[in-house]
Amino acid sequence: MKLEFDTDKNYRVWLKELLTKRQQENPMYSLRAFARDLEVSRSALHSALQLKSDLSKANISNVAKKLGLSKKFYQQMLNSAGHSSDDSSTPKHEKLAEKDFECLANWYTWGLLSLVKLPDCQDSAVWVAKRFAISEPQAQEAIDTLKKLGFIQTSKGNKLVKTTLDLDTGDFTYNKILTDSKISDLKKAAEVLKETPSNKRSHVSVTLVADPALAPVINKMNRAYLHKISKLLSTCDQKEVYNLTMMFYPLTCITNSEPT
Repeated sequence: MKLEFDTDKNYRVWLKELLTKRQQENPMYSLRAFARDLEVSRSALHSALQLKSDLSKANISNVAKKLGLSKKFYQQMLNSAGHSSDDSSTPKHEKLAEKDFECLANWYTWGLLSLVKLPDCQDSAVWVAKRFAISEPQAQEAIDTLKKLGFIQTSKGNKLVKTTLDLDTGDFTYNKILTDSKISDLKKAAEVLKETPSNKRSHVSVTLVADPALAPVINKMNRAYLHKISKLLSTCDQKEVYNLTMMFYPLTCITNSEPT
């Protein structure tokens, strides 16, 4: 869900509450991790959260970009910190065209955002198509769309690299993209289960009886465990792009009526 700056609070209090919320969802989440995710130095962020000093204009710009804040709320954060509004430093966000929307709903487009982290990722539709086993037009569309939206760019040696720009969309659009991309992920997972040896993948599931009211609790636990696994994988040799999914969904039709 897209975040918005609470104008009734000082932005530093708002950031402190955001950190607390993330730590409640993941007890291992630290101030250092928060600073890294916001692209702000730990010392500057610590000082701001302690209400000792304000963040610089550049740091507020980074925070707005990383949290996907709108131009309106970015400017309100600047005002709250005592900085003048400056359109030239306003975080740049791209709006989605219908074609971009459709491309982002594909598993390989999101996969490309991870593929560019590999040191040998080439700015070549032929190379990307071969790595994902997709068509060259599909690969080219993914490259062009992510470049257009500012997610990736070409670096030295004709390598694709990720930028720090985040997508700015309305909640409905963003949620719709996530839903469609997850459906695409599931279709890809079905292919992988048939074609990939079991020693190169992991698929574990269990069918059980549960209370739907516990779904939010399970979601938090899933997020915490995903973070733990992601942290482990980040310390290993990164050779291939994998999808790590944890799901908890009903097989029966959920009704709102209480049993009699």
